[in-house]
Amino acid sequence: MKLYPSEDIRNFAIAAHASSGKMMLAESMEADASVINRLGSIELGTTMSDYHDAEKERQISIKATPLCVEFGGKKLIFFDAAGYLDFMAEALGAMQHVWSSTGERRRSGHLKSLRLITRTRRAACDGDERVG
Repeated sequence: MKLYPSEDIRNFAIAAHASSGKMMLAESMEADASVINRLGSIELGTTMSDYHDAEKERQISIKATPLCVEFGGKKLIFFDAAGYLDFMAEALGAMQHVWSSTGERRRSGHLKSLRLITRTRRAACDGDERVG
């Protein structure tokens, strides 16, 4: 396994309301990074992030799932968080992990910024610029 210096690691969570495309965004990121060779299907229960039996049966995320890819020489560690309010604790847990994982980098001065990106459908949002 390749080792990354802390300044080359990005931690984030994909969190939004239910049925907004979080899981398919995560699947697309995994496929684009060649972690998987094809997109999974929610209906068939073949996605990377929904692997618990209850998630496959209900076709919704219940748990926040950690995933990782390499992109542009950086290691992206991210969580696909559940979107239904019933499972809000999972999304909050993912956010807490992201925040706490930045603690050492904040103290050492390696963390340059912490961003909350909202309304990514807007034309002005450029995801490639946000990774760097």
